[in-house]
Amino acid sequence: REGILPRAIELAESQSVGSFRRALSRLVETVRAATLAERHEVALRSRRVAVEHGDDAMAWLHLFGPAVEVHAIFDRATAIAKVIASQEGEARTLDQIRADVCGDLLIEGRTDGHPDGVRGIRATVVVTVPALALLGGDDASTSAPATVEGVGPIPITRARELCGGADGWMRVLTHPETGAVLSVGRELYRPPPALRRLVRWRADRCMAPGCGMPAARCEIDHTIAWEHGGSTSIDNLAPICKGHHTVKHHGGWCVQQIDGSGGALEWTSPTGRRYVVEPEREVPRSAPVFGPSHGSDAPF
Repeated sequence: REGILPRAIELAESQSVGSFRRALSRLVETVRAATLAERHEVALRSRRVAVEHGDDAMAWLHLFGPAVEVHAIFDRATAIAKVIASQEGEARTLDQIRADVCGDLLIEGRTDGHPDGVRGIRATVVVTVPALALLGGDDASTSAPATVEGVGPIPITRARELCGGADGWMRVLTHPETGAVLSVGRELYRPPPALRRLVRWRADRCMAPGCGMPAARCEIDHTIAWEHGGSTSIDNLAPICKGHHTVKHHGGWCVQQIDGSGGALEWTSPTGRRYVVEPEREVPRSAPVFGPSHGSDAPF
């Protein structure tokens, strides 16, 4: 449609290849939001499970289904596998354990042989929905599409179902809400769960230049290290994948959050070259509140 090309060119001129591709995909899906629910309904008819035989008595099990559910399955299997991998004497790789976990769950439906630590693990999926979309009718053409972390746009009607209250779904509205944890100062080194989720939601991906690792699979890093006086706050935290986390601390790079940018990181290489990585989303804030007991902006 008209208006996409100028915006796409603007994005291409200001973003890295990986960020540009994701931003362009969101731009296209916003335009196609009116038909997203219809296309998803048609695509659902093709869901299926298939077996592909391999060599050496091996085979692939393919599951083609809704992206939200497929990611939830993979994430739960991964969470269980990580607990098992941490056990003393465990020699299997994470991929091997994840495959064994899927077999245990699908064949027997039991996990008696797994460590106690895996009990109660459930999938967690982050769905972001425009606040007004939850209140409107079924006409998706009047609002931006909802998105799921690591998946992308989903129909508004499906998002409303996911926001209905199930514990495994983290609802984030693109509208100010009270009670969001933005900082715990230096009282705690490890960010509380709500703050970790907010930091990951804001970035969506690893905050290293050109990296596309989903934020859910990244480590939460203190931009200014805790031992150097850094606080556990949203303006000093960012998700960084394990590889880039190592590079940040041992590769001679200088990393800092840009003041007032809402979470953008500036990476400076050992040779002095600068890279700026912008978060995918802005954390919404309410208007300033002034009064006898309020001397500054009140977040959310």
